[in-house]
Amino acid sequence: MKLISTLILLLMIRVAAFAQCDCGPVGDLLNGTRDTVGSVDGLRAAIAGANGPTAIYLRDGEYALTGAVTISRPGIIIRSLSGNRGGVVITGIALSPDSAAFRVTEGNFTLADLTVRGMASSAVVIDPGHPISNLLLHNVDFQDAGTTLVRADGTALADAGNGIVECCRFGYSASKSRNQPVYGIRVNGGTNWSITNSVFEDIASASEPVPVSTAIVVTGGAGNIQISRNRITGCDLGMFVGDSTSFTTFVENVIVGNNFITGGFGDGGGMLFAAAQGVTIQHNSVYRPGTPKTGAITIRYPQSFGVSLYDNLTDNPTVLIDVIGVLSSGNYDHITATSFVDVTKGDLHLRAGSPAIDIGSQQASSDIDCAPVTDGRPDVGADEFVKPASVDGDEDASPLQCSYSGAERLIRVHARGGVEVTAEMIDITGRIVFHGACRGDAVLPVPGIAPGAYILVVRGARGEMAGRKIIVGR
Repeated sequence: MKLISTLILLLMIRVAAFAQCDCGPVGDLLNGTRDTVGSVDGLRAAIAGANGPTAIYLRDGEYALTGAVTISRPGIIIRSLSGNRGGVVITGIALSPDSAAFRVTEGNFTLADLTVRGMASSAVVIDPGHPISNLLLHNVDFQDAGTTLVRADGTALADAGNGIVECCRFGYSASKSRNQPVYGIRVNGGTNWSITNSVFEDIASASEPVPVSTAIVVTGGAGNIQISRNRITGCDLGMFVGDSTSFTTFVENVIVGNNFITGGFGDGGGMLFAAAQGVTIQHNSVYRPGTPKTGAITIRYPQSFGVSLYDNLTDNPTVLIDVIGVLSSGNYDHITATSFVDVTKGDLHLRAGSPAIDIGSQQASSDIDCAPVTDGRPDVGADEFVKPASVDGDEDASPLQCSYSGAERLIRVHARGGVEVTAEMIDITGRIVFHGACRGDAVLPVPGIAPGAYILVVRGARGEMAGRKIIVGR
């Protein structure tokens, strides 16, 4: 019974950890003024009339901008009323080339649960010269911009600090026809930024300009940055951290961990660090065949020091150029596509039998899906492979095993002794999205499950229990 109780506790911990990756609609964030609007004029009026923290709820529909919306009051929250980010679409086709959809000049600003598309310049700009603090971008779909989807510019006198970007999508539908570089998010000189749980797709150019199109750029003396649990696919360069020109300012104290990077072309490979100091690069998975000019991870210039590199899973070696003193352990740099679920779709979750399983050098707190490492043997890369679990309790208890077939949308249950079994799938918020029952060995169809990460839990009538993490693809 002790072993059964231990597994129950571990599964409860795992479900709680998954909730940390919750990418659903943002909750109510304040007890201040609430306005509901259905037009661009109504949005502008609500901002102009704000006297203290104000949440502005947008009714579903398209909002066509003819000029930038300036966030000129502190404490503004703009979000969809429905919580569906596809329900509110803010377009900027008519904007002038130097306009952004949202120009932020005051702090404590939140943008959540909506889509911003077709900007001539950028979707969101943190205005340089203003001391902006506390920005939250949550569950926003940023599509197409002239150069950069989100840009935060800080200066020595006016920091762009304390920014959180989470659960967003950054993408360009026609970027590969461009002959100029484009970017997903660019933090220039800001401090205390977190870019997590987001998707970056097709940020690329028709040719290979210099610099190359890049999903995430951190430069200009930025510091205290976390870049984790992002999925980057089809981009010329996954991320650039540092400064390759002036060497008068240095990016400092950066953690890059648990990211997937795959696809695309470009001289930069997966990640490029230049004159970056105090950087930890840990548990990332990078698969980018066809980029032989540089490594999956490249670190360059003597100004890059205090760099730690461990437990990264890549398809070619890390390239060090004029760098001294990189701390490195547990990295695996010759992985093949057969170790991953589907590299063509950017899915770098590990398959059973991958050589990356259980060979990590340092314990990871959790993986790209927020699933904790519970067996004490970390895998290399961003994903922690979870084997099918079985439990032996008392001498007369029946062991259970469970698995999921994504192609067939089936749960397979093995319950020795023909015991009655219940099966549940639990999403990242802890919500049960499927409940079924069977007896003994059985197959349960699970149609209509949305793509994402889940916990599969089966329980026997006498207290037996088994569980595993599963990924439902598109």
